[in-house]
This record gives sequence, C-alpha cells and structure tokens, in this order.
Amino acid sequence: MKRSKVWTYTKEEFQELLNTCVSYSELLDKIGLNEGSYKVIKSRIKEENLDSSFIDNNSDKYKRNSRKAKEEYSLEMF
Repeated sequence: MKRSKVWTYTKEEFQELLNTCVSYSELLDKIGLNEGSYKVIKSRIKEENLDSSFIDNNSDKYKRNSRKAKEEYSLEMF
C-alpha cells in the first residue's frame, strides 16, 4: 500500500501538476512535500509512464547554464 501524498492524486491529476511545474522542487512544494520525497515522485513518474520531459529539459538547461556560469566565473578570477 502506497502511503505518500504523491499517490493520492489520480494519474491525470498528477500529470496536470507535472505539466504546470518547471522543476521537481516546485512539484514537491505544490504537493506539500519536502525534498526528501524526490525519489517517490520519480518512482511514480516511472511506474505510471508519465511525461516529465518539460521538467527534465528545464533541469538540463539549468545544469548547462550553471556550469557555464561557473566556468566564466573561474576565468574571471585569473
């Protein structure tokens, strides 16, 4: 039996939440969970084959931009 709040939403409701969020942190906030529930969210997405591509793409952009900013900052230091 699944006890997390993540499982109280229907598949359709959960997909709608996914569609309105730009990050997993935002999704956790909307559900009312802390960062420790990240694995539960990912598990539900995988188990029900939900589309999280929008969040995943935003995450990739953030990582690239963050890495680029760090590199530029390092170059400015010298």
